[in-house]
Amino acid sequence: MTVHARGDTVTSGPGDILHVPENSPGELRPDEDTELACVVGFRPQTALSDASP
Repeated sequence: MTVHARGDTVTSGPGDILHVPENSPGELRPDEDTELACVVGFRPQTALSDASP
């Protein structure tokens, strides 16, 4: 996987972890047949126990 962003190029290989924040400028390019996994995390704005009825 090659990442091009803001004039820099980073190449990763098997077992590497890439953190690419949402809406990041740039380009991701698989260099060969690749299986990717996307892990999405979120933080709720209000906990259920804090919500008003």
